[in-house]
Amino acid sequence: METKEQKWYIVHTQSGKEFSAKQALEKRLKTEPIAQITDVIVPTYKETVYKDGKKKQMERKSFPGYIYVKMELDRESEAYMAQTPYVGGFVVQGGNRPRALLDKDVKNLITKNEAVGDFSPVQIDFEVGQKVLIIDGPFNNFQGTIKAIHLDKRKVSVNVEIFGRITPVEIDYFKVKKN
Repeated sequence: METKEQKWYIVHTQSGKEFSAKQALEKRLKTEPIAQITDVIVPTYKETVYKDGKKKQMERKSFPGYIYVKMELDRESEAYMAQTPYVGGFVVQGGNRPRALLDKDVKNLITKNEAVGDFSPVQIDFEVGQKVLIIDGPFNNFQGTIKAIHLDKRKVSVNVEIFGRITPVEIDYFKVKKN
């Protein structure tokens, strides 16, 4: 049950334990309920990654080492948080009291992350100068060397040998793999 005093706060977690902290807090809320805490999220975003010529969607943490907790801040809720595994302290600004986030900022963060879709950032595991094999398209089974990486177009320029001449061709990330 949400009270009028509840706000979103940023809470430190152990490094790499954001989801563990969320699970520990949610599990504890089921066994030892406290009305002041109603929601816990780990801010994430989706990222398209091309690895070995295959396209994968990865979920990444927006703010590693932190979770967002919607709660009414008082001594009891602060003590409750401090006794939860993987949870550190609150993020404070200009003093020793935690500073609440604005609801609109948290809603924008959640909405933005849900609407990312295919316009998410792209990460590939290729480097300029690396040897690759083209695995699809008109240059299938050609070997070449990566000349350039075009993140905005989601393509790589590959120098391939055609009829004894080095020719640059532009290929989608997922149509090449490490050689």
